[in-house]
This record gives sequence, C-alpha cells and structure tokens, in this order.
Amino acid sequence: MTITPYFSSSSRVWDDISWVFGIADAGYTGWELMSDGNYRLDNPACFSRIEEVLASTNLRVTVHAPFGDLNLATLNDPIYRESIRQVCSCIEHAANLTDIVTIHPGYLSPIGKLMPQKAWNPQKDAPREIGK
Repeated sequence: MTITPYFSSSSRVWDDISWVFGIADAGYTGWELMSDGNYRLDNPACFSRIEEVLASTNLRVTVHAPFGDLNLATLNDPIYRESIRQVCSCIEHAANLTDIVTIHPGYLSPIGKLMPQKAWNPQKDAPREIGK
C-alpha cells in the first residue's frame, strides 16, 4: 500500500495563498483545499490564484466543500437550500481541479436536537440532491 499524504488547514482560509508552497516542502504530496474564505472556488479571482499556485507546484489537490455557516441537516429549509446550492457550486468548480470533494453531512442544530429523527431526513436527502 502506498500512502499519499495530503495537508489540510481550515484555519488558513483567510491567509494569503503563499503558505501553500510550504506544503510540498514539509513532505506532503497533496493539498486538501478548503473551499471557504480566500479559497472559495466560486470566486473567479480566488479560483484563478489557486490555479496559478497549483500550476507552479507538484501538489495534487482534493477539495473540501464549504461547511462554515452551512448545514445539510438543518430543519430550516432556506438554510438547507442554500447549503445544497453552495456545495453543488463547489463541486462544479472543483471538477476543473479534481474528482475528489469531501462533504460534511451536517450537524444537529439546537432545534434539530429537539427532533433528531426529523433532522435525519434532510441529512439523508442532501447527498441525493447534490448527486442529481
């Protein structure tokens, strides 16, 4: 078995992208790009800069769909719809970089904790909707 180590850091999403050059120097083969902050793939300027950096390194890349302020298990339909929209947008843009996108299934909000079985339904439906 060959292990291919990737580096990921959600705490760097507001930092300048120049830190990514240190990933290969630290011995990693790839970068799990957190699609949030300065690395949102639906922002043309961010996407262009990401492509420039990747073209100048030998790093492989996977993408982590945005999850801050989103929730695929919410009982609040407008938040659910926006979460689906942003994850789908991320996947569409990520297709130009990779075929691997990590998605978090959501979490129980304070309201969802009162009805966990009901919150389970949108969590199960989300991957189906995203996969359409």
